[in-house]
Parts: sequence; structure tokens; C-alpha cells
Amino acid sequence: MKNKFLIGGLVVLIILLFVGYKFVLQPYRCNNYYEQSLVLRDSSDIENSLVFINKAIDINQKTEYYKLRGELYVSLNKGAEALKDLEIVIKTDTDYTTYLLRGKAFALQSDLASAYNDFTKVISLNDTIGDAYLNRGIVLGAQGKYEEALVDYDMASKYGIDNQQLIMQRGFSKAGMNDFSGAIADFDLALKGEMATFNNYKQRGIFKYKIKNYDGALADIDSALTKGEDYEAYYFKALALSQNKRLDESLECFDKSIKLNANYSEAYFNKSMVCMQKGNSKLAISLIDKAIALNPTSAKILYRKGNILAFSKKHKEAINVFTKVLEITPNDETAYYNRGVSYGILGNHKMALNDYSQAIKINSKYAEAYYQRAISLINVNGFKAGKPDCLVAKNLGFAPAAQMFNMYYKGQ
Repeated sequence: MKNKFLIGGLVVLIILLFVGYKFVLQPYRCNNYYEQSLVLRDSSDIENSLVFINKAIDINQKTEYYKLRGELYVSLNKGAEALKDLEIVIKTDTDYTTYLLRGKAFALQSDLASAYNDFTKVISLNDTIGDAYLNRGIVLGAQGKYEEALVDYDMASKYGIDNQQLIMQRGFSKAGMNDFSGAIADFDLALKGEMATFNNYKQRGIFKYKIKNYDGALADIDSALTKGEDYEAYYFKALALSQNKRLDESLECFDKSIKLNANYSEAYFNKSMVCMQKGNSKLAISLIDKAIALNPTSAKILYRKGNILAFSKKHKEAINVFTKVLEITPNDETAYYNRGVSYGILGNHKMALNDYSQAIKINSKYAEAYYQRAISLINVNGFKAGKPDCLVAKNLGFAPAAQMFNMYYKGQ
């Protein structure tokens, strides 16, 4: 009988130990995991922090655990995983910090509208959170709303955000508004430490190219190329080199750009222009044809082909190409003008007159068009017929017209 009681007591003790483990030790362990995860997060050891918070969630699915894991996923740029956790959190935790985290997760997923809404919600709950203004500014910049972005960056600065990321993003928005000098000034302040990246050096180089600081552009892009490479860096280096008349080096960089991205029509387009400067019109036309194959509706590229053909004295082909340009952009006065010049060189002055008249209709101060129309009128209707247009071109400041008028019409 005593043995039975002894066995029964042992069973009860085992049960009590199990229950104690379940309801006392387990919660202690998961809180310990949570605390350890916080310590690791604060020391920027995000990967190991995630290991411990996962252990805590395996034991107890507390809202605060999911929130911490969502924050860690955001730090690791894992937007989808963060959103799963934060959707659980936001059912019961509607603190502004939850919306801030979820907004960042939406941004990582390129859901800019949802990110904007969450950052705006944060500001409505607490309008002194600089991080919300910063992140909403980044979203606005990504949407091309640069002026609104700059307002948010100013608010972020007002409420305590004073870091390189803010300055750099402000620079990007200024560049979006074509204030490249302002963008460069911001990049000069921010381009150091962890922000001294391939992309940021490349971007400052591009901004310098835009303001025609070609030496500065080359210096920055070369700095970028010590950290990495992409087709855009070589493309803008090629452009800057061509502006500095270093044509052979420019062609080499265009080749590197095309090797990294064979579908970038602008590289073929601009390489063709360098080939023309070197007198290689045959290669230039070949490159333009590649650009057209990639972008067949680009009036700019077709127009360049027309010019190259005209320069190569292939005026019939040039006329066909300018006609295609006008099908795409029917109000392009320069296409009418250049087609008119090709008609005139071929002796078809009546067609040339039509094109010059169209060019003048679009741009009534197109001096060259008046001058060329005067020449075609002379060929069609005789010498005196060219006087009125020659006078207009002269009065518009076109020097060849002034010479022609003074030589042939002055005093008449």
C-alpha cells in the first residue's frame, strides 16, 4: 500500500514539475530570449537578435515579440516578412511606432502609396517624429514630388534628424528639380563614411556633368569605379570624355557601357556622335540603326540619323528619315527645315519651300528658315523674289542673310 502511495506521489510530482515548466519556466525562458534579442539589436547584431526573438515567438506569440521581429526584418530590408509580423501587431498595437515600422516595410516593397499613408498616420498621431517626415520625404521624392519632399526634409531636420541620409536625399530632390548645384552642395556635405558609396559618387559625377563641370564629373565617376561599376557610370564617363575632346577614351567607355547593358539606346546614340567627330559616318549610321532598333519611336534618334545621312550627302535617304520624324513629332520645325535643305540640295525647291514655310509657321523667328526660303524662292521665281525673306532673316540677326542682303539687295 505504501508503495502505491509512493508511486502516486512520484507521478503527481512529475506532473507538477511539468506544469511548473510549462507555466513558470517557459515564460521565463521566452522573456529571457526577448531581452537577449533587444540587447543584440541595440548592439547592431541584427542577425543574432533575430535568432533569439524567433525562439521567444516559438514559445509565446506576444504582440511585442512580433513587433520586435518586424523591426528586425525592416533593418534587414526584408519587407514582406516584416509586413506579415506588423499586420499581426497592428490589430492590437496602434501606437505611432507600429505605423512607422509598417510604413518602412511598405516602402521596402515599393508600395509607395501605403507607405505614404502610414507615415502620414504617424505624423497625425505625433507631429514631432522626425523619422516619419524623413521617410515620407523619401517616398515623395520617389514619386517625383520633389518640392513636397523638401518640405518634409526641413521638418525632419526641425525635429532632430540631422544625418547624412537626410542631406543626401535632399540632394536627390534638388537634382530632381534641376538644381544640380544645390544637389552637389548637399552631396559634398554627406559623401563620407558609409555614404561614400559607388552610387553616391556616381550620382555626384552625373550632377557635375549636368552643370558642365566635366573634370569634376570624371573625378567622381573614377572614384565610383574604384568601388564598383555599371553601364551608367561608363556612359557618363564617356560623355564627359567626349566633351573634353578625349574621343578615343570616350569610345572605349561607350563600349564598356554597351557591354554591361546592350539595350541602352542612348549609348549607341551618343557613341555615334563621337564617331561623327572622328569622321567615321559609316560607323555612326550603323550605331544609330542599333539605337533605332531598340527605340524605334524616338524622334531624337531618327533626327540624328537624318542629319548624319544629310552630312554624308545621302539626301534622298535623309528626306525619308526626316519624314518619319515628322510623323512622330508633327510640330518639329527643325525636321521641316532640314528636310527642306535636303530637298533644296536635290533641286526640288518647290518641296523645299513647303518645308521652310511649315518651319516658319511653327517658329516665326526661325532666321535660317527665312534665309533658305529666300534662296529657294530665287530658284523658283527669280532673284527679286528672295528679297523679303532675306530682309527678315537679316533683321533676325542671321549673319549670312545680312551679307547676302548687303551684297545683292541694298539700295534696291
